[in-house]
Parts: sequence; structure tokens; C-alpha cells
Amino acid sequence: MRFILRGSVILCFTISFLFVLPGVNCNVGGIVQNDWESLRALFEQNFQNNVDLGAPLAVYHRGKLVVNLWGGWFDKQKTKPYDNDTLQLVFSTPKGLVAMTIALCVQRGLLNYTDKVIKYWPEYGQSDKENTTVADVMSHRAGLPALRNSNLSTHEYLDWYSVIHKLEKQ
Repeated sequence: MRFILRGSVILCFTISFLFVLPGVNCNVGGIVQNDWESLRALFEQNFQNNVDLGAPLAVYHRGKLVVNLWGGWFDKQKTKPYDNDTLQLVFSTPKGLVAMTIALCVQRGLLNYTDKVIKYWPEYGQSDKENTTVADVMSHRAGLPALRNSNLSTHEYLDWYSVIHKLEKQ
């Protein structure tokens, strides 16, 4: 009986050490200003709880960088640390920023959701797109899911005017 009790205590201690106590190597690096330390703990917790594999976090407050962290792993095998130089895919992240920018412009009276796009971009009205509104574009109802039939080179794809002219014509 004493052996079973001792074994149970050791097993419980081991489980609590592995799963409850912090200390998992999260490879977190970077800087955090004094009043922002709680964010470091939350950031590390994402890795300890397997919410994130690897990620960066930057927080600006009143124009000053107060948190600049990176951590975790680049690969599922956890052999390559996620560091300050790791490139991050952002996919649709800019959509939120564009939506906030447009909302701010609407709030300031610089544009209106019901306005036609051609009010601001006359060349857009080609190919039966003259009735498209700002709201249509913002809600992805403008009928332009991607550049159609475009055999753009990488150089052309990265050239603002090449892409804009393709969008105008389709």
C-alpha cells in the first residue's frame, strides 16, 4: 500500500510539473517596456498551451514601440526557432486595416459608401463596372475576386500601375 501511495504521489508531481508549471521552452525573445510585462506572459502562454507554433507581436502605444516579441518555432518538429528575422505570412490581414481606413475616411466625410467608385477612380468604370459602389468593393461584391487572364511577370505584378490598369480593364 505504501508503494502504491508513493508511486501515486510521484506520478501526480510529475504530471503537474509537465503540464501545470511553466517552463516550456518557448524561445521568446525581444523587448517589453515595464508596464507591458503582462503581455509577455500571455504571449508565452500561447506557446505553452499550443495555441501558436511561432509568432511575432509588436505593440505601439502613443507612437512608441512598447512590445516587440517573437517566439516559438518555425517548424512543427520544433527544430528551427522563430526569431526576429522570420518572415510571416499575413494572408488577409490588410483587409482589416483597409476597412478601418475607409471607415475613417467616411467618418471624416472624405468619401461615402454609397458613392460610385468612378467618382474617385474614373478609369475603373470600364467593362460595365461603372455602377460599382464603394460598399460593393468593401463587401467583396464588386466582381473582382482576382486578376483574370493576367500573365503578369513578378516584376509587373509588383508594379502598382500594371495591376491597376489590369483591374480597370477587366
